[in-house]
Amino acid sequence: MYRLAQHVLVLDAGLMAYDALPQDLTEKLVRIFTSSWMRRLWTLQEGALPSSIYFQFGDKAVSFNELNYSIMETSNSIRHLNAYNYVSKNFDSLKSFFHPNSPGVSNLASLDETLLYRSVSVPTDEALCIGTLMHLDVSAILKVEPKEDRMQKVWELIASSKEGISSAVIFFDGPKIGAQGFRWALQSLLTPPKSIFAPTTRRQIWEVKTRGTTDRRGLRVEYPGFRIFRKEHNDGKPRNPWPGMKRIGESVLLFRDLKTAQWYEIGRKEYILTIRETKTEEERLAYEKLSLFPLHDLADSGESVLLMSRPGDETSRIDIVNGLFGPAAKPNIPDLDANEGITIRVENHVIVSKLCPDKAYIFQILDKLALELRSHPVTDKHLLLYNQLKKDCNDNSAILAERMKEDEGFKASLETVRQMFKDTMSEVISHDERFTKAVQTYYTKDTIDYVWVMIPDWSDNDYLGEALEDDQVWFVD
Repeated sequence: MYRLAQHVLVLDAGLMAYDALPQDLTEKLVRIFTSSWMRRLWTLQEGALPSSIYFQFGDKAVSFNELNYSIMETSNSIRHLNAYNYVSKNFDSLKSFFHPNSPGVSNLASLDETLLYRSVSVPTDEALCIGTLMHLDVSAILKVEPKEDRMQKVWELIASSKEGISSAVIFFDGPKIGAQGFRWALQSLLTPPKSIFAPTTRRQIWEVKTRGTTDRRGLRVEYPGFRIFRKEHNDGKPRNPWPGMKRIGESVLLFRDLKTAQWYEIGRKEYILTIRETKTEEERLAYEKLSLFPLHDLADSGESVLLMSRPGDETSRIDIVNGLFGPAAKPNIPDLDANEGITIRVENHVIVSKLCPDKAYIFQILDKLALELRSHPVTDKHLLLYNQLKKDCNDNSAILAERMKEDEGFKASLETVRQMFKDTMSEVISHDERFTKAVQTYYTKDTIDYVWVMIPDWSDNDYLGEALEDDQVWFVD
């Protein structure tokens, strides 16, 4: 319950059963900031609009400022320090939107942080509340029909406002608006989805200084990155010349910079989160048996582009950055300059890491071995047998798969191929201490016993990256 008069808000907040005794101020303030009043969306606006807020206790109403100053006096106590920091942070965020002399800063970073974990009964009200707090044209938001499209208007207004919008928002993972030109934009800022990062780290992305602008193609940004494509061998053999060898499930995608030879690793955030949440080894294996290869399939299309955030934008580590990995094409929208930029569709939110020299050495050796064994007589004989089976089955893939399981000659050939890989890797392990140590360091010590399976699998993992032009314009949709 509250009374609003002359920009003064008086709140019950569940404190009527308590007197305003100074010795209990810390507890009372914590009660205020853990009550439902701090978990509802509209109460954020109620707390931000008035010039003064009072909380009604059993014996009197006490102003928010007075409560804040009272607990400030106890902040030198270890017992009260955490409570004071928590209360002051929430107080500053409330007053940041409409009171320029307050310590808070009215921007999207503080808005996002303030909206975390709040809820609303009518989802379409979120756009109205954000519009008010960010001084947007609320009448324009109200005119949007259907109401479910209001957040699209909010993002449009924010991007065209004086503050603008950080171009780094394209790296947020979570449900996006489905409309063309706005598939980069979050559907909601309330209750962020599960992520590999804590929600509070989003502030660093909001505060990236480079701004993006919108049109019907998407959000206009300029970021470094790569065009990813697979390496061709041009030896007349299929990409994987050892049919029948089981492919290892996708965990990451590796590629080398075509110009610098630097190795990179792309990890899909959704995969990382899924594996992190599996409780048993059986659950993890069940997921990997799905044989999903979204990153590899996209790279094989020949249309894939990796956009990477700049080091330091949202992390203190310069070797790990956020990324987007998706298909790219020239915008095909009437009345817009098709030559101005290229559109990349938001498809995979990823983490991009530079490989250190020792880990990169593992894949240098695998690449060398796979290339050498492509021309081995055992490989040629196995391919010849496979092609004969394929011809006998009239290129029927279902029948061919059964023949490969049943044909004794093919099974014997496959075992010979496996032995070739094992013997080759044994030779490497016995003579290359650096390789052996790197495998045991970056995987597990037991991995060394079956690392040979990575040789044939490398044929499905050998990719190159061509760096994007420095001034390349992208429209992220």
